[in-house]
Amino acid sequence: MTSYKITVTEIEDSIANMTTWAKTRSLDTTIMSGPAFTYIKPEPYGVALVMSAWNYPLYTAIPPLVQAIAAGNCVVLKPSEIAPNTSKVLTQLIEKYLD
Repeated sequence: MTSYKITVTEIEDSIANMTTWAKTRSLDTTIMSGPAFTYIKPEPYGVALVMSAWNYPLYTAIPPLVQAIAAGNCVVLKPSEIAPNTSKVLTQLIEKYLD
């Protein structure tokens, strides 16, 4: 039950902060750079690999999956082979709700 509640909390936190994380941030420009604007614009890396552990299969799979998707990345999820029932449920849910 603890793993479930922590996982749900992580997902809710990711959803709540997604717009803040994706926002472009301005920085001070040095005088040596001349008349210019400096900013940081978050962009996705591309593909992320998420490997879950056997002892907390939901907690080590779902929050990193959600955060990588929220960042705009494609995700390869590798559930633990030692937790086959959890892997089966994750496969069914991901195929149902994600494309």
